[in-house]
Amino acid sequence: MERSIKKDTAEEYKNSILFQELYNTYYNKLKGYLYKRLQNKEEAEELTQEVFYRFYRQCQKGQIDFGKSEPYLYRSAQNALYDLWRKRGRNPRIITMEPFEERGKAFSREEEKLDDLLVTELMEELSEQEEKILRLRVLEGYSVKETAGIMKMPEGTIKSIQYRALKKLKEIVVGGL
Repeated sequence: MERSIKKDTAEEYKNSILFQELYNTYYNKLKGYLYKRLQNKEEAEELTQEVFYRFYRQCQKGQIDFGKSEPYLYRSAQNALYDLWRKRGRNPRIITMEPFEERGKAFSREEEKLDDLLVTELMEELSEQEEKILRLRVLEGYSVKETAGIMKMPEGTIKSIQYRALKKLKEIVVGGL
């Protein structure tokens, strides 16, 4: 009886070391995979943690072949993504320019107008195409595919233009501070 306890403890230790190595190897890769699909850092991190939690639970049950962990992790990530989309009802989050409350205080009309003016000024720094893509993607919540259809452009082009436009806005804002 004592031998099986030591064997189980040694096996658990070996599995925990293997799990840690897999975690270190695949965490950033899975997070990047999920981020590309969600375009939201926090959600990508949360889903990545969930995938590794599921993986760890399966390891504890002895149902994982460590040699096949990479496909298992990516399939789990894809399934977690599908679950999230199903849970949302495939409705994108729409970001509006309406006033919101910050620390329990509503913005005044003057602050709201100032914010609108700032956004308008920043958008003027972009080309017409960049501005339209950002409005569709960020402000109106259209997917890349939907935006590509509206703009009659390939999806990859939409992604590239969006990336460059956001980078340009970031440089303007950070450079202006």
